Amino acid sequence: PPPPFFFHPHHGNRAAQESRGLGDVYKRQIKEYAFSQCKNLNHIIIPNDVREIESHAFSQCENLKTITFLGDAPKNVSNVFKGSEPILYRTKNSIGWKKLWSGRPVRLLSEKNKN
Repeated sequence: PPPPFFFHPHHGNRAAQESRGLGDVYKRQIKEYAFSQCKNLNHIIIPNDVREIESHAFSQCENLKTITFLGDAPKNVSNVFKGSEPILYRTKNSIGWKKLWSGRPVRLLSEKNKN
């Protein structure tokens, strides 16, 4: 499988910026519809300084399987994953997580390779 996509808010994602016209919009948040309908997105890693992910940011990403969060839970917003069904993974010492985030299951990163 392809390596996971690593979202880096300080540099943005040049490929996403060029193909989706997003420009430099990432400052500790992922904007509404930022990755919507990205059919080739399978896995993504969210750095620990992302605090907000807006509605529909990952909507209709039908091949998105996993998202790994390296930090605390972002503000819980509905419809982030509308039409997408990823499993969310978090680090052991991160805070603010519940069993679901934006309607998707949250598991510990240590459980990722056990499935």
